[in-house]
Amino acid sequence: DAEERAKALRALAPHLPAGLLGEALAAARAIKDERWRAEALEALAPHLPAGLLGEALAAARAIKDEWPRAEALEALAPHLPEGLLGEALAAARAIEVERLRALALGALAPHLPEGLLGEALAAVRAIEWEDVRASALGALAPHLIELPRARLYESWAETLPILAQRRRHDLLVDLRALTPVIAALGGEKAVADVARAIADVGRWWP
Repeated sequence: DAEERAKALRALAPHLPAGLLGEALAAARAIKDERWRAEALEALAPHLPAGLLGEALAAARAIKDEWPRAEALEALAPHLPEGLLGEALAAARAIEVERLRALALGALAPHLPEGLLGEALAAVRAIEWEDVRASALGALAPHLIELPRARLYESWAETLPILAQRRRHDLLVDLRALTPVIAALGGEKAVADVARAIADVGRWWP
């Protein structure tokens, strides 16, 4: 039974010696039900050595159902070596359901190297659903501010016009999520200036 096998692997995972983790991963990959295969991969993720994480990521990417695929990517994200993060980001960007795509992108955000943050930002700003996009922007913002100032400004200059093409409400939600970036670029004065500008526009077009 797929569910019982996944539960058994979850119970065993923290106690398995390194020499058996490859066998446990093979058992997880052999589970036919995708939901329970993802559950088993999630349980094994914190315990897998670097040499098996590529195989685990391949197993997650092979899951056709986007819900368990996103959850498996979320579980793997904190444990992936830098060399696999580009592949994981590509897998997240390929998820069609926006809420699930944002879930995977948000999980990857804290672990992405500088070279992949721009790609992640492009994926996030393409999300149409405002609350989902804002959540993903909020996950990404604390890591964007670690970019060199010139790169951060370039990312902001590319991103703001795209966000501004949507409804006013969408832009306000996005700006709230990106407040750390505004502060990093111009300090408290920039945040205050943006707030005043929003209030001014509200008076012109209530």
